Amino acid sequence: MKRIAVIVVACFVVVYVGVLSSCPVVSNWNVSPKIQIVKKRVAISCTVTPKENQKILNWKMIEVMTETKAERDIATYTVNSTIAIIADGSTEFEVPGIRKIKITGDWEDLVDPSGFSGDTSSSELSIVKIDIKQGANIITNTTHDEIVGKKISLSTDVSPASVSITKKQWTIPGIRVTNFAGSDVSGVVTGLTILTNSNIDYYWVDGGTGRDVEYAITVDGNELKGKATFNVKIPTATIEKVTQAITVDTNNYFEIPGTFLHLGGAKPKKLPGVQFQATTTVPTGYTGEFQWVQIIQALARRKGSNGKWEKLAENGLDESYPYLTGVYYQDSPGVLLEDIYSEYTNNDSMQSYFMFKPSGPNSIFIPIKLVTWGWSGTATKSSSTWSLSASSISGPTETSTTTFPTWTSKAEGTWVEE
Repeated sequence: MKRIAVIVVACFVVVYVGVLSSCPVVSNWNVSPKIQIVKKRVAISCTVTPKENQKILNWKMIEVMTETKAERDIATYTVNSTIAIIADGSTEFEVPGIRKIKITGDWEDLVDPSGFSGDTSSSELSIVKIDIKQGANIITNTTHDEIVGKKISLSTDVSPASVSITKKQWTIPGIRVTNFAGSDVSGVVTGLTILTNSNIDYYWVDGGTGRDVEYAITVDGNELKGKATFNVKIPTATIEKVTQAITVDTNNYFEIPGTFLHLGGAKPKKLPGVQFQATTTVPTGYTGEFQWVQIIQALARRKGSNGKWEKLAENGLDESYPYLTGVYYQDSPGVLLEDIYSEYTNNDSMQSYFMFKPSGPNSIFIPIKLVTWGWSGTATKSSSTWSLSASSISGPTETSTTTFPTWTSKAEGTWVEE
């Protein structure tokens, strides 16, 4: 008579009434990939081949969680066959850990023996979970807003802890730095260069939406990734500007004795040489502060009574850090005209950076706008009277920028003979 028995995959030999009998052969296991991230599909297949006088019936593919021994059906197959069948399945795994895949089913012996049983499983499958965390919050597969200049601190947890990681790599789109520090002594920006640690700190300099920050690990030659998505906000600014004429002022323009070749209006109004007024819009939900930083490249020359020329070159931070706070800016650069000289020339090139820092701990100033401008003038003396003999103004030109001002010293120099 015919008997039906239930086997589990890779059942090889069973015993019935003292007689050895073979089960159908389960072979050609293909689990791809054998290491996979949670919630990503894994393809699984194998071949079930009946022995002589056997018929295969009603097979199932099953996931077995090694930690809890819990089982879950992946796929079922209704067959009635005396030839080999291919069992195909694919699934997403929700929980990290080590998995085994079983295939179980009924089979008939077409001659007579009955009462067969057997058991085995495929090779192991590792399911890995990557948690990207911001503070205590897991942000993997989420989208949220940030703002330029805010410190972004991310950390990662990988489970199960038993996986052997051979490579770690962050991918962070956009322009980002690890710090900007300014003082009267120096202005230094530090780029983000180390992207292989589990934890990372940085600041975004530019805005952008849909930025996928990814943390990738390599395990047994397989690259697995976790990601979080950011929309990075940035303030907008428009700058209204006024430029005054170059003059030679004999009325102590800078509130100190002397005559100056300078950019600006003479007394009594004493209008500034340049004025900027920034109109800003900070993204909804954020607050912050603004400042101006000015970098100068200046060259002044003067001619002595002996006909020899001296020069004064200055390059670096103009006056102090910051140059001004807030949205308003003005400047009236100039050079003192000493009567022992007969001619002066002055040529200044300015880079005026408008910067923003969001409220909150550890935030930094980020460049928003750059205004470039300059002026030059020549003053000559005749019969103890100074007059303006040549002049020019360049700019001001306003552009958006992500470039930080940098300097190694204040713009200070001494007169030297050419």
